[in-house]
Amino acid sequence: MMKRKISWAICMLCTSVIYAQDFTHSAEVAPVSTSGFHKLLLSPELLGKANSDLTDLRIYDEKGVQQPYLIQQEAARASHRSFHTYDITQRENPEDSTSYLIFQNHTKQAITEVHIIVENTEVKKRARLSGSHDQKKWFAIKNDYLLQSMHSADHTTDSNVLRFPLSNYPYFKLEIDDNLKDPIHILKVGYYATEVKKGRTTSFDFPIVSQLDSANHSYVRLVLPDTTYLENLQLEVKGADYYARDIQVFLKKKNTNNKNQTSHILQQIGSATLSSSGSRAINLGNIQAQELLLKINNQDNQALQISKVTGSFLNQYAIINLSPEHSYQIKFGDRNLHAPNYDLAAFIDQIPSELALTHLSAIHRISDNTPTTQKSTSLFENIYFIWSTIGLVGLVLALISIKMIKEMGSK
Repeated sequence: MMKRKISWAICMLCTSVIYAQDFTHSAEVAPVSTSGFHKLLLSPELLGKANSDLTDLRIYDEKGVQQPYLIQQEAARASHRSFHTYDITQRENPEDSTSYLIFQNHTKQAITEVHIIVENTEVKKRARLSGSHDQKKWFAIKNDYLLQSMHSADHTTDSNVLRFPLSNYPYFKLEIDDNLKDPIHILKVGYYATEVKKGRTTSFDFPIVSQLDSANHSYVRLVLPDTTYLENLQLEVKGADYYARDIQVFLKKKNTNNKNQTSHILQQIGSATLSSSGSRAINLGNIQAQELLLKINNQDNQALQISKVTGSFLNQYAIINLSPEHSYQIKFGDRNLHAPNYDLAAFIDQIPSELALTHLSAIHRISDNTPTTQKSTSLFENIYFIWSTIGLVGLVLALISIKMIKEMGSK
């Protein structure tokens, strides 16, 4: 009986610890107009206060039910290969003869190849290509193409490339010998181009508090109202037409020693060369910062004036299924939480790539939230309930210990 009581008390203590979630901040998710998956843009303030690996993010509906989500970050650069068509201005398919089509190179760009998209076929055809400036007089470009094996096992169409010497004619004519055979069906003529796009970013002003020019160095102090996430700094510089100066970036951090005494230290987190003919951007990695110090080496030159500093980072999103019939709240700030494990991760390939974007409201401390928000808090997130449970368990353990001591004494 005694062992059973002790086990019960320990279970109660463990349960209260497991379910306790000490969130420090929350924000409301903006209402959405349609049901389905959305991209919830994570603000720099949230990323500055949450765990660096975002293991503490939890999203709840108005009933306090936890909602699964996935974290997604923009790539610095993304390449996309797309097909661009030329206008087919004329097409002829006479029976038992030579068929041809004329396509227009609007930009007169010099090209060395074109792609033809055809419906699947298993025939051999001879073809030739010529060019013209006015569609009246034509000039030979290449005379002997062999078109064959133009079929795909996965699609009903196939792409075939025709290569030729560099040409910039505004008009091209492709002629195909049919000779008592039906013509092939050419759907499109064009070219493939790889487009490289930069990832979307969030930017914000990083206020300049002071600049001190001393000896051969300048010291620029930057301070934000609160801890914020950033990856890059972009500087606007005045004071010289030509310059190339080394710059270092330091992060002001709190340091606690073995005696639990707190002091501040400066940790170098980045360096670069500011150049009038180059970039004035500094990569810092992934940091959470409120105060930075810039140290510029002026050598024997006149000090530069830093007129503006902008922080930025590649956008990060929570991919989540939202409904206009519900309201949602995101909570974070618990340093001890592990990353959630949702079934949604197994279905990432079924989520559309293009999603509607939604945002967060201003961030609040949990203690500053309205009564409505507090009502949706789980019982096991209530700090008073947690400490009451711990106290009760401690009292039970004490009574059990006293009873055991008395029984041992009597024996």
